[in-house]
Amino acid sequence: MKRSLLALVPALSLAVVMAGCGDSKKEEGPVDVKSYAEYTDEILKFSVRYPSDWARGIQSGSQAVFYSSQAIADGFTQFQPNGQRGAKVHVFAVTGGEQEMQFSINDLKEMFNDASVVKEPEQTTLAGGPATKVRYEFDVDDTRFTAERYYVVRDGAMTYLETAVIGDYGAYSAVFDTVRASFKPAAVAQRPVDTTAGAAPADTQLVDVPAADMKSYSSQYFTIQYPLNFSPGSARAGGALASTIFSGARNDSYYQVDVIDPKGLDLAAIVEQNKRNYGNRSASQTSVGSQKGYVFSYSGGKDVTSRAYFALANGHLYRITMNWYTPHQEHYQPAFTKALTTFQPK
Repeated sequence: MKRSLLALVPALSLAVVMAGCGDSKKEEGPVDVKSYAEYTDEILKFSVRYPSDWARGIQSGSQAVFYSSQAIADGFTQFQPNGQRGAKVHVFAVTGGEQEMQFSINDLKEMFNDASVVKEPEQTTLAGGPATKVRYEFDVDDTRFTAERYYVVRDGAMTYLETAVIGDYGAYSAVFDTVRASFKPAAVAQRPVDTTAGAAPADTQLVDVPAADMKSYSSQYFTIQYPLNFSPGSARAGGALASTIFSGARNDSYYQVDVIDPKGLDLAAIVEQNKRNYGNRSASQTSVGSQKGYVFSYSGGKDVTSRAYFALANGHLYRITMNWYTPHQEHYQPAFTKALTTFQPK
């Protein structure tokens, strides 16, 4: 049934601090929690309450995971519970929007050969706004893995809150109700605006004209240029080896370079596989810097024009996503197109 269960739990970096011991014995009836603590991410500002004696793994600016015990943490990571039972609360956030949510859902589905494992998305509410719920479950050893993942797209970020159990999911109902009630999704910080002339303008009023002069950016995977009044920053994308975002004052106008393992597929197969992420639109052949590539053209949201470029080089898939505020297209599109011509893989 399963392709790779290990891939369902993102690997945490050395920044992770595991704490707490908890009780990993098989639960009997509703789980009792004596006290809760709150975690707030210092970069993306998502927050959630969790049982204070649970083990935790933190990666600032990306994710936070809480386990009912260290023993069950190993069980979730390796999907070998060895008789243990317990729960997990996982918050993951990434800069982006509906597109990143769809990428994440598709990645989840592709983990399994059995299409019945991941249920169809349902529309619901969470954190005072709309959310998309995805439930998935399967047998593991002599028990069952059950998870509910809630996606929220808001304030320039995609965040999901996942509650999962190896054992009796219903035993943690009250705990998960408390967790969901406390949850606040991520928000991408907007650059300060000069307010000396009055109140700060709304994002739709900002005119952040990209500078004509460009600056070079270099990573271990690629080089590219960006407008002098923009800044590069680390981003997160599901399944990516590395992600870098280049942005100015507007939350909706930026471009992002994701480096992805192509998993042995050629570019045409990858593009065909990704059509479903872009409303089943067909991609057009184009150039990505000096590389042959493909581009999907679509709408990234209200008044947002989007492009997704794909190129394959040196054993890596490069996806360059561009979004800009459509009413100011004459400012953004030429600058972003110019940046694209400077892209060079390593």
